[in-house]
Amino acid sequence: VEPGSSHELTYYVDTDAQNPFQLQPRVETLGVGSVRENLPEENISEQDVSAWIAFTQPSFTVNPSASQLYTLPNGQETRAQGSYTFRLNVPSRGEAEPGYHMVRLRPNAQFDAGSGAGFGTTSVGLALPSLTFRVEGDVRREIQATDAEALRIGENRVQIVLQFTNTGTVTTSYRGGRLNIYREDRKVGEVYIRGFEIAPGESIETDAVWNSGDLGGGVYRIEGAMSYW
Repeated sequence: VEPGSSHELTYYVDTDAQNPFQLQPRVETLGVGSVRENLPEENISEQDVSAWIAFTQPSFTVNPSASQLYTLPNGQETRAQGSYTFRLNVPSRGEAEPGYHMVRLRPNAQFDAGSGAGFGTTSVGLALPSLTFRVEGDVRREIQATDAEALRIGENRVQIVLQFTNTGTVTTSYRGGRLNIYREDRKVGEVYIRGFEIAPGESIETDAVWNSGDLGGGVYRIEGAMSYW
C-alpha cells in the first residue's frame, strides 16, 4: 500500500448460532513473535497500526436466519449471515513506517444472556482473521548499544546501565537476554537485560544489578549478543 492511501475491506460472518447477536470488533497489532505467515522477518515493522483501522460503525448485527449472498471484489460469491466493514487508512510518508504490518481483527461477539443465545447447546466460534499489508520503503531493523556504565552500589553489587538506540527505519523489539561478565579471561557472572520496544531514532536506557560473591578490584568486561528478530 502507498503512504497516504485508504482502502475499504469487508469481513463476512458465517455462523450456526440460533439467535441474532452483535459484533463490536476490535483490532490489535501483531509483533514478530505472533507472526505465522511466511514473511521475511527483516522486512517487518512492529509499529502500532491499530489506529489505522476504522470500522464504519461501532457494532454490527449478525442474524443467523437471514442468510445473504455477497459478491466479493474478485467476482466470486459467498453466503453469510452478517458482515462488518472497515477502512485501512495509511498515514502519510514519514508517519507510516515501511515494511510489513500485521493486525488481528477480534469480532468481539456480544450475546444476549437472557435469551440464551451463544450459551447452552448453542456453540458459536468466530475466527480471528488477520490482515497483512506492506508499506513501500526501505526497511532496516537495527538496534545499537550506544553507551554503557557500571556503578558500584554495594560491597559486592554493581548496577549496569545500558543505552540502546534504534538506528533503523522501523519500530523494533528486543526480546531480552543475558550478558556475560568477565574479569580478564574468566567468566565471573552474568546479568539479564529485560526486553523493550523502540521506535526509529529513539534511545532507551535499561539496567540490571549484578550481585557478585567477591567483587575485587580489576578490569571487567561485558559480552553478549542481541537478537531482535
